[in-house]
Amino acid sequence: MNQRDLLAIDKALAAWGADIPDWVTELAKASDSSSMSAVSRQLGLSTTVISQGVNNKYGLDGKGNINTLKEAVETHLMSAEILCPAFQGSLLRTVCEEWQASAKNAVGSNPARHMMAQQCRKCPHSKIKGDS
Repeated sequence: MNQRDLLAIDKALAAWGADIPDWVTELAKASDSSSMSAVSRQLGLSTTVISQGVNNKYGLDGKGNINTLKEAVETHLMSAEILCPAFQGSLLRTVCEEWQASAKNAVGSNPARHMMAQQCRKCPHSKIKGDS
């Protein structure tokens, strides 16, 4: 059988072995159920990154950060939760990212949005560049 004919899950199992992380399994299954191209659009990453992640080759050249891929998979494919210091409880990572996006442009008198703009900037989960 040609390597191109294998399912992504088969490639992942061959590349990662018995210690395959859950997020890689989810990435491979998502790729098999649609396509790597569709998954790459969903995650906001290139198809090359998705393929290299499935094949346990991403970041080996020192150019990629496997945690970026892992976090994207957990966020968009696995509905990962984080502990939000501002809400003092669990929050879906996708909701966290929505709050961060609105915090970047927080202007006006909405008290909740203003509070989150401040809290998101100092949160350990924040991807907001720069300080307020």
